[in-house]
Amino acid sequence: MKKLSLLLMPLMAISFLASCNKTKQYTVTFDSNGGSEVPSQKIDENKCATEPKSPTRNEDDIGTYSFHEWQLEGVAFDFNTPITKDITLKADWNITHKYSC
Repeated sequence: MKKLSLLLMPLMAISFLASCNKTKQYTVTFDSNGGSEVPSQKIDENKCATEPKSPTRNEDDIGTYSFHEWQLEGVAFDFNTPITKDITLKADWNITHKYSC
């Protein structure tokens, strides 16, 4: 039994140390809100997401659009904010030319 304990202890220590070194990652998803697709990002815990290239949006029956900003829950997102959970950022658009009836 003593030999088995001596054999298992180093394996348990290695397993514990390996689990301690795993960095948690979170996903930042980009909802382009009618615009072109923007890939999601996997971000290590407490690191910052990289602001992606602005999406584009085709004109429609309402008008033409220009990208304004990325928002989190309706508030402008600061890309210097450390990521601590999965989030979805939504594109906010300005109407640059509104069609009238």
